[in-house]
Amino acid sequence: MLFKAVKSEVVSHISYIVGSKNEAVVIDPRRDCQVYLEIASKWGARIKYIFETHRNEDYVVGSLELSRLADSRIFHGPGLDWSYGETLADNQEFSFGSLKIKALHTPGHSPESTSYVLYEESSADQPLIVFTGDTRGISPVE
Repeated sequence: MLFKAVKSEVVSHISYIVGSKNEAVVIDPRRDCQVYLEIASKWGARIKYIFETHRNEDYVVGSLELSRLADSRIFHGPGLDWSYGETLADNQEFSFGSLKIKALHTPGHSPESTSYVLYEESSADQPLIVFTGDTRGISPVE
């Protein structure tokens, strides 16, 4: 598995690129998306999917540009009129290389918030990591 966090200093934004074999995915890409193409190229991978955890109103995302440059599909959660990409279903799964990502609708921060659980296909019952975007945990009511 290949994994890299990409930090944007100015807006305190972190995105991720994950790869396996010759395929990769990007989660919450920033606007200046050339960095993902360079990382994927070094890995010898093609960016297959782009996933958004929520609509980011505080900065410009790079999903559309990255999709155009990498010929990749964009996915996001339900509940808003995005005008681009594809709305995914809760628990929908996507395979790339020897990995799998499962989408979990996690409204809270925003109605369309979606988290992504990463698994190795050979051990699908053991999650490796969860990408949550700005989703926050639930506190007990006092």
